[in-house]
Amino acid sequence: MDSFPIAHVKSPDIRKFLEENPDIDIRSFDFFDRLSTKSLHSSKPEGGKARGKAGKKSKTQNQPMVPEALQALRAFQRNFRLTGNVAIAVLAGAVGYVFSQRAVFLLVPIFAVLAGIAVLSIPAKAIDLDRARDLDQEPDAAGRSTGPASYGILFKSRPLVIFGLCVMLFHLANAALLPLVGQKLAAAFPEEATAMMSACIVAAQTIMLPIALLVGHTADSWGRKPLFLAGFAILPVRAVLYTFSDNSFWLIGVQLLDGVGAGIFGALTPLVIADIMRGTGRYNLALGAIATMQGIGASLSGLVAGVIVDHFGYSAAFLTLGAAAGVALAVFALGMPETAEPETVLRQS
Repeated sequence: MDSFPIAHVKSPDIRKFLEENPDIDIRSFDFFDRLSTKSLHSSKPEGGKARGKAGKKSKTQNQPMVPEALQALRAFQRNFRLTGNVAIAVLAGAVGYVFSQRAVFLLVPIFAVLAGIAVLSIPAKAIDLDRARDLDQEPDAAGRSTGPASYGILFKSRPLVIFGLCVMLFHLANAALLPLVGQKLAAAFPEEATAMMSACIVAAQTIMLPIALLVGHTADSWGRKPLFLAGFAILPVRAVLYTFSDNSFWLIGVQLLDGVGAGIFGALTPLVIADIMRGTGRYNLALGAIATMQGIGASLSGLVAGVIVDHFGYSAAFLTLGAAAGVALAVFALGMPETAEPETVLRQS
């Protein structure tokens, strides 16, 4: 740990854990593995007062500190993902510029094979299925081992249902914006269409990386909801700004805002789902359900935008998508609760 002073670690819980385990390198996967399994909370909440019904175990009692461990691991993974997005966008732009726009599609099977090889290289024994789905294996009052919740948890959890609706509306508004901008740029610069689209992607990804890091750093101290509200609020502003000018520099500049919204959304979505599903053993099921809602919204976005552009033009399409984003913002603001535990927000603020 000589290369990473423990004093630089902000969280007192993680700092204490590192002091007790000097052999761990914070940059290694062993750090995340051991942090996610070790109980970092005390047996009682602060102040010594038990919460909940008499005889019922406190929610934080003997629980692993999942949010902070998950944030650290997600940040580690997100850095690689965003770097890969920028690299492939630059590569696609270069291939399209040097060869042809059709040649860009040949990159898809190549990188699909490489991704498959990377996934298959993960040892099966390295995956703990209970931990991967966040199953609380603590016995119940009768001493029996608890299993995962039923599939009905997807519909019984009101925050999850509201969040799924917001995700669908968000992507209904967001998914078609970049293709529409790409069409406008391609019409103005037909020979450099691929390079222009790559510039839009790189511009957004460049902003997304620092935003995602900032969000990961402040998600506990600020709470999930205020950060998510900022991400939702930027989307209608971005949609309206596209109608102000057809200048290529303006369009690419406005596209930078996509990095802000996407950075917040990508960083917080897994954390919010983990908050809602904690201990149920259905984290991956909920993540898949939210991804399905995202796909539905994105699919409808292209259809709706295409019909509106054909009949009313680009500006009408941008304004319609902006209105959908406004609805998503209102639903999230009025219906979605803060999912971070109050103790976590107060302790780190």
